[in-house]
Amino acid sequence: EIQALSSSFNSKLKSAEDEQQNFFQDLAIPFIEFQNGKFEVNRDAVKILEKLPSRKIRVVCIAGPYRSGKSFLLNQLIGRSVSNGFPVGGSINACTKGIWMLVTRMEDEPDTSTIYLDSEGLGSVDKDMDFDAHVFALCVLLSS
Repeated sequence: EIQALSSSFNSKLKSAEDEQQNFFQDLAIPFIEFQNGKFEVNRDAVKILEKLPSRKIRVVCIAGPYRSGKSFLLNQLIGRSVSNGFPVGGSINACTKGIWMLVTRMEDEPDTSTIYLDSEGLGSVDKDMDFDAHVFALCVLLSS
């Protein structure tokens, strides 16, 4: 009977640990998208953020000119490649639209989650300065 209780407890503990790990992402996803003339928060991103346990959270956001290597730099920073990090394009067309998000945990700081945010490039030929100002302001506010 004690073995059955112990087994049941260990099973529930393992299930809780597995559930807690679900908020760590394998791939970057859109966080803030520009649709129908306004910025909107992606629902899948909200679900991930809601699952974050109450622990330390660090936010790292990158903003800068389009096609200047922001996504590549973030991938290098977190030790990921294009296949499991932020998408990187090889053309003059922007790869990142809006602001994308990737949530990780560092091995040496298990009680701290890091939210990496990759923004759409500023100064793109298909966007205006007003759009750029909004993207940059969102980056500053989200990482403050």
